[in-house]
Amino acid sequence: MNGLRILILEDEEIERKALTMMLMYHREDIEEIRTASNGLEAIQEFYALKPHIVITDINLPGINGLEVIRTLQEIDKNTRFIIVSAYNLFDYAQQALRMHVKDFLIKPIQEKDLNQVISAQADEIFRGEEDAIRMAEQEKQIKSIQPLLESDFLFSAASLRAGTSIPKLLELLGIKAASACIFIAGGKGLRYIFVHETRKRMNNLGFTCIGDLVNDQYVFAVLSKKQLTKDQLTETLQIILNKSRDSFGEIFIGISSIVCPDEMLREAFRQAGVACSYAKECGIALAFFEEMKQTMQKGDILRRKEESVSEHIPPNRSGVIADEIVQTIRKHYMDNITLENIAEQMNFSFYYLSRIFKQHTGMTFTEYLTNYRMEKAKELLKSSNYSVKETAYAVGFRSQGYFSKVFHKYTGFMPTEYKKQDIKPNE
Repeated sequence: MNGLRILILEDEEIERKALTMMLMYHREDIEEIRTASNGLEAIQEFYALKPHIVITDINLPGINGLEVIRTLQEIDKNTRFIIVSAYNLFDYAQQALRMHVKDFLIKPIQEKDLNQVISAQADEIFRGEEDAIRMAEQEKQIKSIQPLLESDFLFSAASLRAGTSIPKLLELLGIKAASACIFIAGGKGLRYIFVHETRKRMNNLGFTCIGDLVNDQYVFAVLSKKQLTKDQLTETLQIILNKSRDSFGEIFIGISSIVCPDEMLREAFRQAGVACSYAKECGIALAFFEEMKQTMQKGDILRRKEESVSEHIPPNRSGVIADEIVQTIRKHYMDNITLENIAEQMNFSFYYLSRIFKQHTGMTFTEYLTNYRMEKAKELLKSSNYSVKETAYAVGFRSQGYFSKVFHKYTGFMPTEYKKQDIKPNE
């Protein structure tokens, strides 16, 4: 700060000049002094000068000093006010104190008293600005190392830097949280920009999100001041999936249990990794570790049952089971079907159905479902007036952009191109 900027509001010209001289000729810490004779002038000068201190008389023509103070405080609440008056200030003191007026001076004003009051305010102003500068520098330094701290945080959660305290890192990052979880995203089309877009979307939706690429995995920590819930996470991540598919294609996300934001995040990282692998295997977009664990426990029981009777299941019976799955796909391809749901309905484990389905069809469930949807899409594009968007929804896609990408990969044409080409659906 160069020096003090002071505005003097006094209707008597001789008083204005006297106050100006007392300050200007005996102080070295003043940058500029301006004067005003009424409230309107004071407001105009206030905007122009942006003063640190306003010295104002109480009795002014038209509008009194307290009303001027109230108006100027609405413009800048950090300005300091000193009241001067030829009268006893008792009637105004209570109001002035409520308005945080810094000091009072009775006319005739002594130079010693004026400078003493200004010096006291100057010390506070300079100290405050020095503190503000120091705080700004600290914030700047923290901001400059924030990416490193965030990276440390995620690597610590991944147990790659186990000696680092997770709560200490959160404290350094200035993050206060009551609950947290980890989710890991996978997909062939993912790129690093997915990290930035996902963090931005999560933060815009009211969460604190830290994300980075850790050992070729797209890892995110979600932190909240309140207790996270599964419904919150499902809704939020579904929004992210819907907005991301057009750019990145098929995405699989594994979500950990909701834990305290401490060393439990290391276990949460492990859970998220397992859940992400499970999501890819099952062909499902979102997999919660807790739900996966329950499903797998049920699957273990079923698998033991299957193993005990598998020797007695004739080969043609497993073919019948595979054919039942095929018929389910052909009947419900337009719906959100998964092999996991079919396994539950048929009372078999997901792994057993996955194995026999591939044995009999040569494809995974997801591959077969996608191929069937693409053949149906080709038929609709050639034999109906469906738009590309209507076709996408009719064959089970909820994103036109994602449908177009899959269709192009499958046929070599964009849907609009295919619709115009003289190609039969089975070609």
